[in-house]
Amino acid sequence: MNFDADLYSKLVTNVQRVQEYENRALQEKALAQIPVSELVRNAQLAVLDCASRRSSGSAKTDPGFRDFLLVELLHWFKNSFFSWVDTLSCSRCGGPTTVTGTVEPTAEEQGGHASRVEIHGCAKCQTHERFPRYNRLEKLLETRRGRCGEWANCFTLFARTLGYEARYILDWTDHVWTEVYSQTQRRWLHCDPCEALCDAPLVYEAGWGKKLSYVIAFSKDEVQDVTWRYTSDFEAVRARRVFPEGKLIEMLLATSQQCQSSCTRERREELLRRRVLELAEFLTPRKATEGELQGRLSGSLQWRQQRGEVGSWAPFAFRPASCRCRSILFKYSSAMDKYSVWEDGVQTGQLSGWSKGAFSIADMFRKVRCVLPHS
Repeated sequence: MNFDADLYSKLVTNVQRVQEYENRALQEKALAQIPVSELVRNAQLAVLDCASRRSSGSAKTDPGFRDFLLVELLHWFKNSFFSWVDTLSCSRCGGPTTVTGTVEPTAEEQGGHASRVEIHGCAKCQTHERFPRYNRLEKLLETRRGRCGEWANCFTLFARTLGYEARYILDWTDHVWTEVYSQTQRRWLHCDPCEALCDAPLVYEAGWGKKLSYVIAFSKDEVQDVTWRYTSDFEAVRARRVFPEGKLIEMLLATSQQCQSSCTRERREELLRRRVLELAEFLTPRKATEGELQGRLSGSLQWRQQRGEVGSWAPFAFRPASCRCRSILFKYSSAMDKYSVWEDGVQTGQLSGWSKGAFSIADMFRKVRCVLPHS
């Protein structure tokens, strides 16, 4: 498939996808799954905590309550609701399996909009488990498992269910996530439910090592090229873009106009104002923060290495500075996110970042309160 046909196919598929998030009956099913009271209570505590840390006389705009609620939704979704699947456990012996291939979905699996079905085989008892890659949201509310496609699809529904303006984000290098509009900060916030990350858009390039080319945002009202939010190396990205820029802009504008055909004039004017501000935001590349330098955490190490998304992380093995030391103390501060190493009462080393002191990582993340930067 050439790029023109691939682009058109993805535009059609994802414009249809985001319209499903507006289904009221579906939103009611999603709302029944969300512990709203608990998330609101946690967000209120986070607001108070942030206010107590705020320096007096600051002219910067604080994140609003709903920004903190969004962060709580992210953490709940990752830690309590959805599950990551590398390979399924064997239903007979409970042992591990490996992916042995794919097959066509059955009629029942097609009912869940399964695009394909992976076969996970158990070497011990020769059984095979089917892992349908469902796209239908009702089915995902039941299974509550998958990889980044299922995660982003279901999380974007949850964001819309709680009244956020949300976008489904498609990266041409095979990843998807969500953006949510902050009314307080008047800008779009990157949200990756697989990593429980909020407002860390450079993580894919600076942390995972992705070579980005096209990142497209889909919402019920518009389709936007948001690539420039996710890169600080504009020249390298431009060199990887093969589609004529003018033609791409025409296609996205035409699609957005179709999406806005039923919008009021006031709504279209508001969307235009946002678009102008967003384009202005893209003019200047920004530097990655420390939190955007981490490699990917979701998925097995082997799977992440195959995708080239581990970043600069490598297994850590401690070796004492002196072979004669009699006591070793390895301390970690969760507040500072730093390790300190002491040998015989003398500090001999320090590491920044919790993953830097880990030999292996699986399903781990560092939860931080007040993670949203001021605008």
